[in-house]
Formats: sequence, structure tokens, C-alpha cells
Amino acid sequence: MTTCLGNTEYKKCKSLLTKKGRKEHGLFIAEGEKIVREIPKDWDIKYYVMSKSFCDEKPFIDNGIKTYVLDNHLFDMLTETDTPQGIIAVCGIKEFFITDILQKPEKRLILLLDDIRDPGNLGTILRTADAAGASGVILSETCADVCSPKAVRAAAGAHFHIPFAVMDLLKAIEILNQNNIKTLAAHLEARKYPYSFDMKDDVALIIGNEAHGISREVTEAADEKVKIPMIGQAESLNASMAAGILVYEAVRQRIESEK
Repeated sequence: MTTCLGNTEYKKCKSLLTKKGRKEHGLFIAEGEKIVREIPKDWDIKYYVMSKSFCDEKPFIDNGIKTYVLDNHLFDMLTETDTPQGIIAVCGIKEFFITDILQKPEKRLILLLDDIRDPGNLGTILRTADAAGASGVILSETCADVCSPKAVRAAAGAHFHIPFAVMDLLKAIEILNQNNIKTLAAHLEARKYPYSFDMKDDVALIIGNEAHGISREVTEAADEKVKIPMIGQAESLNASMAAGILVYEAVRQRIESEK
């Protein structure tokens, strides 16, 4: 265990709180003991950083991976949370492609995210996709940074379990069509509810921007539009909630078909 993190390395680590820093170094921060312990052994972990108080209470040592201990106030400056959890892992960003998501030969369940701007929503959707056993998530290039600290915290470890690719959604839909994967766009103007669609086999669900929904171009490229029923006065749902409802309708259908 190393007790001193050099000034240059400290500044580099702190820069990972910014999108520019993450892009420049190809690294991101995973915070919290639970998430850190879930990181697969084959993932590229550069090093751990712990606060002194965390180290004193529950030493966390991983053979072969360098670990730094910092005074609490220095450690706190490496996180964005009000109550830092005392440990972070600095990890390499793994680049995924749509081919990684299409590897599963059948019953693929894919999410396409169009311009999701809130990193908390983004991380929650990733977590939901992981929990539902989805094949992967495809993000438009205008989405929030999926590796931002807030997105990583909200995803609760899903970054290490499910492939996520960033690409042009129109190109993605074209490739999905070539692979006979039906695309359903969540849209307020749709006439059909999710229960009207057969989602037991390959399907891709498109979720749009929190304020403006799915772009016209992406909506037109999708095979069909789907509407979540809303009986009360609300005009729309939170993006992550909408994703959860649609994803778990697909899960429900698949469980029912196996009985």
C-alpha cells in the first residue's frame, strides 16, 4: 500500500470529475465500497484511493493493485458527494460497440437513449437494463457522459456488467433492422400501449430526452411508436421510469412465455 499520492497524479485524478479529464486520460472514477468490490478482476483498475478514516476503519487491500491513502479533506475533493464513502477506484474506460451488444443470438433486449441529459437518469436506466438482463444500451452522442461520477453512482455497478455504446442512433436503428430487431419508440402520440406488442423476441426500446422526447428523425426511423398509459393528470414520465416500465413489460412477457 502506498501512502502518498503525488501532486501530478492527484491533479490527474481530480480532473476525472470533468468530462474533458475523463476523455483526455481514458479513465473514470467508481466510488463506494460496494461498487468497488463488484468490479470484475479483468477490468482495468489503475489504482484505489482511500480516505484515512476509511482505511482506519476497514482496510481495503487488493494484491497487485496500488492503493493510496489521503487525508480526509484531500480525499473529499476527489468526489462530488456530500458524504463521500471513503474509497474510489480509478478505472480505464472500456469502449463498446453495437457488435458487442448484438452478440447474444436471440431474445435480445436493447435500449436506445436519445439525448438523455441527466446523468442520474442515465445511470438509473443502465442499472435497470442490467437488472433486466438486457443485451446492452446504445446512447446517442448528445447524451450526458455515461462515465460521469453521478451516472456511475446511479448505475450502482452496472457499468461493469452490461455493454454500452455511444453512436448515431439512426445508424444504430439501421443496423438493428438488418439484424431483424424491432424498434419501438416511446412517444406520447402513439396509439398502442406496450401490452399490445410482442416483446418476447428481439426488441429495441427507444427512450427520449427528458423535456422534448425522441427526435423526429429517430421517431420516423423506428418501426412503431408505443405509449405508456397515464390515467392521472401527469402529461409525461421521468425518462428512467419510462424505461423501467417498458423494459419490465418485455421481461414479464418473456417470463410468461417460459411457463
